[in-house]
Order: sequence, then structure tokens, then C-alpha cells
Amino acid sequence: MKNTEELAWAAGLFGAEGSSYYDRHKQAVSMAMSQITDNRQLVDRFQNALGLGKVGHHRHAKDNHRASVAWRLRGNHNSSKALNLIWPWLDLEKRQQALTAIQKLIKDHPEAQITIPREQHIPSPTEELAWAAGLFGGDGSIWHEALWNKRRVSMEVSQSTKNRAILERFYQVVSVGKIYDRKHRSTPRRPNPDSRWRAWTTEACLTVITLLWPWLDEYKRVCAVRSLEACGGDTSNLISYSP
Repeated sequence: MKNTEELAWAAGLFGAEGSSYYDRHKQAVSMAMSQITDNRQLVDRFQNALGLGKVGHHRHAKDNHRASVAWRLRGNHNSSKALNLIWPWLDLEKRQQALTAIQKLIKDHPEAQITIPREQHIPSPTEELAWAAGLFGGDGSIWHEALWNKRRVSMEVSQSTKNRAILERFYQVVSVGKIYDRKHRSTPRRPNPDSRWRAWTTEACLTVITLLWPWLDEYKRVCAVRSLEACGGDTSNLISYSP
């Protein structure tokens, strides 16, 4: 039986970094997710949580792009299994993306064998924390800074404004911080304004990190401890945990 907290974490990470799409050449629904090479363990953990897909290096055409590690899954049967595993915790945008891919497949190939995911499980509060840790692992950041001769820790999770709901869900889970919309000039690389959840104080950040710690990936744990200790935060209660 799969660990539901790890699946919830995987759904959060997929919500941050993953995508589902219809591959017309393969005549199948495919899924993919990538991370910079420095954080390969995040992708390996995702693959282990699902027990599906392959992890490999991805080279960018432009030399100024950092190398990345990609998780990929192809085939209608495998994509159905993966989507059904993480569906109870998947955010609405990623659900719609997956359903659109399935609809395109069925339109082109009515005979295709693929299962449309169904809601079968109500997430528990603990699973929601695991989901939030996955989202923060993919789209979150934590740092410390000096402000008016005083050090403080800040945290942030960003999304395009059209997916603001995922930040509202994150805020409901951690109950700390604030969401705000950030307007910017539209460009091909940034076609939409973005929204951000942010916590500005060391105390608030320590609260969030303590909540997410059991499911937080090693890279984010190291960043969190360094920032908190640099600002006098008490990290003694952040116990080691391996899912």
C-alpha cells in the first residue's frame, strides 16, 4: 500500500513543477517534471513515491541554461496509474490540465484505453501539510537578510496569478503569512502577472518550517536551518525525519 503522505507530497511537487500533456506522435497522454541537477534527490524521491516513470538528465539547447534532471512518464496505462495515485491532492489547475490531455486523446482516438481519475479520498490535515511541503520544495524559497540593522528570515512561494488558488490553499494549510499580487510588464517569458505567498518574520518562518519539516526535502531543510540560525531562530525542535 502506498504511503498517502508521500503521495500528497508528490502531488504538491507536481503542482509546482510538473505537467500532463497529449503527445500526438505517441498517441498517448504523457507526464513530465524537471529540476536543476543540484536537486536530483527531489526528482528521485518523486519517482520512488509513485513507483513509475524514468529519471534522466536533460540538456538545454542554450549553454547559459543550467542542466536539469527530468522525470518522464509515457503511455496511457502508466499515466492513468500516476494520475490516480496523486489525484486526491492535486490542485485544480493540474487536474484540468490532465483532463484536457485525456479529452484530446479520446477525441483523436476514441478507442484509447485510459482511465479518467476519480475523487476517492478526502485529504487529512497531515496529508495537506505533506502537500504544502511538496509545493514549497518545488516553488518555494527561504532566505535571510539584514534590514535596518536587524536580521530577519523571509519565505516565499510564487505562482502565476491565474493559479492564485494554489497559494490560497497553501495559506490555509500553514495559517501564516500573506498573499499579494505582483504586477509586471507582460513579456513572452512572463506573459501573466504573478501572485506570491510570503512570510516576513523569523518567528513566522520558523512556524511554517516546523509544520512542513517532516516532509521537507533535504535541500530546503539546509536552506531553512542556515537562514533561521543566522537570525537567531531556535532550530532545536527540527528533528530529523525520513519519509
